[in-house]
Amino acid sequence: MTNKLEKFVEIINEALEYNKKDEDEVTIYEEKLLNEGFDTQDIRLCFKKLINDGIIQKKEVMYAPQITSSTFPPKATLSSSLDWNYKKPVYILKINQKKLEKIEKVTTISKKPVKFLDDEAILQLDNKKCSLPAYKNEHFFCRAIFEYPPNEAIDWSIIYKKMTGKEPEDIEKNQRTVYDTYRTLNERVEKVLEIKELFSWKGKTIKRSQ
Repeated sequence: MTNKLEKFVEIINEALEYNKKDEDEVTIYEEKLLNEGFDTQDIRLCFKKLINDGIIQKKEVMYAPQITSSTFPPKATLSSSLDWNYKKPVYILKINQKKLEKIEKVTTISKKPVKFLDDEAILQLDNKKCSLPAYKNEHFFCRAIFEYPPNEAIDWSIIYKKMTGKEPEDIEKNQRTVYDTYRTLNERVEKVLEIKELFSWKGKTIKRSQ
């Protein structure tokens, strides 16, 4: 599960705890999602995934007034029509909690720490070992990124310098070298350790999830 999807599930659980009258229905502001670091594409992709997996059984879009004090507003304060006052999109979701619990269990397993064994050029998760081409770009990429804690964003140029021992000169070419290594590593890790997107790239920075 990606970091954004995991966060999305956390927000759904928070809303489920808040809404005790109907245990399977949640009401979530789009504004809350945006404040948590989601963009509109993130929201669309998370909805698509959870709907396809049968976790979200029904989705309805309504609108809240411009001024409201509730993070999860009651339905009575919402309108089905967009107008001058009711402008804030709010999602009414019907949740299959049994399937939600299953995806949470998968998340708990996948968030165990990944170890980087530099001398062996190996990434390890429990008893699973993902071998890297020794003393090649993937090995050096991991040597660089595992100097930093999970979820810390690192500029691609820092990774490049640690990979090659050189300062970037041809920005486009050098950045491509790091990006290609990042993609190859993610593919290798997903196949062997069954972790989707151990490394993520946003803007000019890279981080690892665990």
